[in-house]
Amino acid sequence: MTISIAITSSLILWIFFKADTLLKIIYVILWSYPFYKLIKIQLLKTPVPHNISLLLNFTVFNWIIFGISLFSLIYLTVIYLSLTRQISPLISRIKEVVILIKSTFKVSIPVTTILKYKMAVCKDYAKLTAVLLYNLFPNNPVYFISIPRHVAAGIEINGKLYILNQKLPVLTLDGWLRVWNRRTAIIYQLKILDSDETKKLKLEKHGIVKLTNPSFHANTEKLIEEVSRLIGINQVTQKEGSIVELPPIPKLAKCYEDDEFVIYSMARAIKLKLENELCGNVNRITKIDIIQDEDKLIIKAHIRPDNSQ
Repeated sequence: MTISIAITSSLILWIFFKADTLLKIIYVILWSYPFYKLIKIQLLKTPVPHNISLLLNFTVFNWIIFGISLFSLIYLTVIYLSLTRQISPLISRIKEVVILIKSTFKVSIPVTTILKYKMAVCKDYAKLTAVLLYNLFPNNPVYFISIPRHVAAGIEINGKLYILNQKLPVLTLDGWLRVWNRRTAIIYQLKILDSDETKKLKLEKHGIVKLTNPSFHANTEKLIEEVSRLIGINQVTQKEGSIVELPPIPKLAKCYEDDEFVIYSMARAIKLKLENELCGNVNRITKIDIIQDEDKLIIKAHIRPDNSQ
């Protein structure tokens, strides 16, 4: 039994030191119950097994933690099997599922995995965005802006920092901080280290940035003008038409800045919202109304009747 415990302990330590940070936790949890059973069997051989057995039996949480961990792995396996159904043969599919499960618990996953399965957390999206920005604008500084539990990528254009936060709109630093209700954030600059064969990314701490303008007020007239231009309407109300009010877009007013990039990207976000709500029938819109309600923007679309009916 001593040999068994030694072998098991060695295996756990080897897995622990080989794994990524978060993957170490899941390995330790999965081995917690079997390891506990081995120790219990060994301790029961002591002269006072009753008290030791009673003490060990109080550690029911081993079952709970082990069960939850095992269920999580089974759940992830079922999900990832459905995503890899096009892969064959079966052994290749199983290998891909194992890679995806490992990626789930990694702090950072490869860009190829993000693009292939379109699944990632904010840090991975920020890394992908930063790489794309660097390839498109190699002469512009690229940054990571970090707050607790969130990170985004940004780029400096004409001395001004713009932040891309997975979805439209593009934000200024103040707009991004207002949306996340933060006063400060840590900023890192992306550095590219050239080697003989590949390029490596390095983050260099650039300091702490602060919110300079906590107040916000959206110029709805400018937004209406830009949305009308994107959709191609002349803002004419038709009496026989109807009005569709979209669900309020929370915090969108906080994004506003009197900046052409921000206004354009906000208009694009509103246009996409209209297309989703109207199933793409934006050609029936004759007029747009945008009203600010605290930090939300209420959008109303005047719709002409469908002549095909």
